[in-house]
Amino acid sequence: MRRHYFILGPSGVGKTTFGDFVAQRGKYLHLKIDTGIEGENGIDVEGIRDQWDILASEHDFVPLALKLNRRAADAAVQGCILTFPSGIVFDQNEIRTADKYHIAIRYLFASKERCISAFIKRESKDGFPEHDRQYWAANNKTYETIGGLPLAPYRVQVYDWFDNHLSCKEIAERLNINL
Repeated sequence: MRRHYFILGPSGVGKTTFGDFVAQRGKYLHLKIDTGIEGENGIDVEGIRDQWDILASEHDFVPLALKLNRRAADAAVQGCILTFPSGIVFDQNEIRTADKYHIAIRYLFASKERCISAFIKRESKDGFPEHDRQYWAANNKTYETIGGLPLAPYRVQVYDWFDNHLSCKEIAERLNINL
């Protein structure tokens, strides 16, 4: 049985880094829905537009689950790990429904200041110094929702009690992802 993971969370929390790490282990295919390229839509790039539109309009995970199963089988891996932009949030009902189709929806999370700091550092390194604190705030309106009590069972803090960032391996363990 194939298992797929939707990894969501605020900008700067490390979703893409984590997805790349998991994929490098050879058991999962990483589909970058958040491509990081301005104006590029990962849903289209990854070839899942039709299935995504059905999910969005009918709340039906079946076509997307079947497509992900085919992609994983073609790549001879256990499943797919999809990393999403910060603006996408699934509620508890959607998360429970997705689980019936072997899709685990999980959130990586950290303090707002940690996320902003990591985001600004990354964007500056990537040649976007104008992507500052205000830019982060404008594009992370879901932060409070993700950090709220209803999504707590589906959320993993990526920093420990001593303010050290967890390794990708530790995050995978907390998410029960078999590497």
